[in-house]
Amino acid sequence: MGTMSRDSDLVELDGPPFFEFGEKVRSRHTIRNDGTFPGKDIGDVLVRKGDEGYVTSIGTFLQQFYIYGVDFIASGYRVGMKRKELETVEDMIEPRMPGFSWGQRVQASQDLYNDGSYPECLEDELLVSTGAPGEIVNIGTHVDSNTPVYLVEFPANRVVGCLEEEIAPI
Repeated sequence: MGTMSRDSDLVELDGPPFFEFGEKVRSRHTIRNDGTFPGKDIGDVLVRKGDEGYVTSIGTFLQQFYIYGVDFIASGYRVGMKRKELETVEDMIEPRMPGFSWGQRVQASQDLYNDGSYPECLEDELLVSTGAPGEIVNIGTHVDSNTPVYLVEFPANRVVGCLEEEIAPI
């Protein structure tokens, strides 16, 4: 009998998986369909180098490798990938939990000026004065810093995006 052709002499299954469920990862290579992705032709690009996604499952292949099911949000594809095809996205910052609640009454803790978000107002024009009352109508997260951003409705139906340090509870 001939020798078995292996992708590598490394047997990853001797240790724990490198990536964890929910971990954000980045593709180190462009990945094409090898015939195992339904609905796509063989050779079609599934993932481009640099695409980011999240580990949603961990399986095994050939009793040798862990296969990480990665959900690539931008493309909507979930693709099985080997450890050598992925890298950890290390610049992840844990999201900070909001200190205020939706519907909570707050006041501006400082003067709030137009940063360009209000095209009908001049740049740096005063939008809300210190002490003006308002109500939080929505809460989001700033993508780069993972900090809460509050949409606060102030008098005259003026809704302004505020950081925590720009508002205070009433």
